[in-house]
Amino acid sequence: MNTPSSSDNCDDWARRLCYLQIDQISRERLRGLRPILLAALPEILEQFYRHILTDAELSEKFTSPERISAAKEAQARHWGLLFDGHFDDHYRKSVDKIGTTHYRIGLTPRWYMAGYSFVLGLLQAVIVRKVGGLICGPSRQRALTESLQAVSRAVMLDMELAISRYWELLASERRSAVDEMIDRIEQQVTDTVNSVTHVTGDLVHSAEMMTCVSMTVDVNSQQAAEAAQSALGSAQTVASAAEQLHASIDEIANQVQRSATTARAAVDRMKDARSIVSELGTAAEDIGKVVQIIGSIAAQTNLLALNATIEAARAGEAGKGFSVVAGEVKNLANQSASSAKDITQRIGTIQDVSRSTGALIDQIANTIHSMEQIAAAIAAAIEQQTAATSEIARAVSETAAQNNAVTALMAGVSENVGKANRASLAVGESASRMEETLAAMRKLLTKAVRTSSAIANRRQRRRRAVLLNAEITLGHERVQGVLYDLSECGVLVATEAAAQPGGAITISLPEEGIRCSGTVIACGQGQLHVHFSDTLPVDHVEALAVKSIDRICDLAKTDHLAFVDTIARAVGGEAMSATNLATHHTCRLGRWYDSVCDEVILAMPAFFTLAEPHREVHTRARQVLVALEAGQHPLAHTRLEELRVSSAQVLVGLDHLRKEYPRGQVKP
Repeated sequence: MNTPSSSDNCDDWARRLCYLQIDQISRERLRGLRPILLAALPEILEQFYRHILTDAELSEKFTSPERISAAKEAQARHWGLLFDGHFDDHYRKSVDKIGTTHYRIGLTPRWYMAGYSFVLGLLQAVIVRKVGGLICGPSRQRALTESLQAVSRAVMLDMELAISRYWELLASERRSAVDEMIDRIEQQVTDTVNSVTHVTGDLVHSAEMMTCVSMTVDVNSQQAAEAAQSALGSAQTVASAAEQLHASIDEIANQVQRSATTARAAVDRMKDARSIVSELGTAAEDIGKVVQIIGSIAAQTNLLALNATIEAARAGEAGKGFSVVAGEVKNLANQSASSAKDITQRIGTIQDVSRSTGALIDQIANTIHSMEQIAAAIAAAIEQQTAATSEIARAVSETAAQNNAVTALMAGVSENVGKANRASLAVGESASRMEETLAAMRKLLTKAVRTSSAIANRRQRRRRAVLLNAEITLGHERVQGVLYDLSECGVLVATEAAAQPGGAITISLPEEGIRCSGTVIACGQGQLHVHFSDTLPVDHVEALAVKSIDRICDLAKTDHLAFVDTIARAVGGEAMSATNLATHHTCRLGRWYDSVCDEVILAMPAFFTLAEPHREVHTRARQVLVALEAGQHPLAHTRLEELRVSSAQVLVGLDHLRKEYPRGQVKP
């Protein structure tokens, strides 16, 4: 809000004096009457304060003689300045002080007028008595009239100035009270919204945590399902192996049984062999005995042959033939003896072999007997293993059945976790949308309060609903921002940069060649209310507003066409959640629409009629996605067609808004 210049004040003061007809003649009359009026003033003030004390309410404001005396002195000084007729700054400061004092003590305007009426009556009586008595003739009437008019006009000016000062202070107090009330309401709304925002923030955080937990459970359940499946495969493999092992053990048992049977048969055969070897040894002994007889016969035969030879030698020639026979017999006897000896040796060897074979057969028989015992032990162990493998096979079968159940349960858990994950994501997105909506609601409530009356409005100039990208400089930080609400004196800036009330700010519009500085007067929720150091030219502001309207309409049409296309792709099968949609408050057009404080735009029919189809666009879009999530595809197609109709209405409304906006300069 701009402070009036000194030239503006002078013009206003001159108009006031002119309207009350306080001209040079009136001033001269006042200066001429000053001695008379000052002389009568003490008595007039005495009567005035006596009259005041007759009223209980007024008397409470003057509780001591000292206060009445001080009030009389102040009144006398002020009336003296009034009767000077100069009406200069010294007088105006005095009347401001009087008005301020009366406002401070709670003297309402009705007492002003009553008091001025009382004093004016006494002053007029003095003028009639004194002036009328001093002047005679035809000029008496004119002088008396001019004197009464001059005093009445001066008193009325003084009363008007004092009351104006009273009303200025009262208006200022009321404005301060309204500002305080609005700030309190705004703070309460902000606190409430922030509280709800904190709750939604906690909800978002909880949803995120739930999503993380559900995702972790999902991963764990999948891993558990995979482990169960792997365990099932292993159990099935073990079961198969157990069955094969059981069959192998059965086969081994059979083989061991056959081995035991064969071993027992071998033992029997060894016994037979041992018997045969024993008989062989007996036969060898018998042969040895026969050989001994043969050897004995050979020895006797040899002895006989020797005797025959001796006898043949004694016989001489007659014994030669007998000697030859005796020699042959001797040779045969020697051969028989040699053969008997050889046989004896071989029979000895046979006997040794028989004895060795018998001993070996005994060892083999013992070994086979040990094998029979081992086979029996193996058979017993195999019976135990057969029982154990049967139990293992049964346990593995039960484990496989349990693994099948676990796998089925984990599949159900995984499906439920997926649903919980989707639900938590939906909760998180819904909370985020709620947070955005609450932020928009805060801005709407603040806007409603601030624009509810002229007193509540911080800016007294027309606000243009713009949408301009700007460079914002706060201290040494340079960031991007968007201008939403522009007047010659200030602007609303949307930015994430941190700022404090009272801080300096510089706003640049490079494309427009505009750079202005100002002060942040309020901030919060990503918005800065800025008051410019120097007032912007009206034509610059108006040109920016016209350009913004065209840009807003173009961007909004592009956004809505893209929005409808996105929903159509979702109907075509592209994954999209209803919780991800912006509302008609949080989309770009909605943020601009909610920020509009321009009375010119607010009065345009196109602006008013744009709200309903815009809301319908977002409502129908959400209904489309909800229907898709529920598997209601025909309903989704129906809602999509309704969405297209509403979107077309929005596009037509934007064209009307562009056409209705005044292109010429509108007076602020």
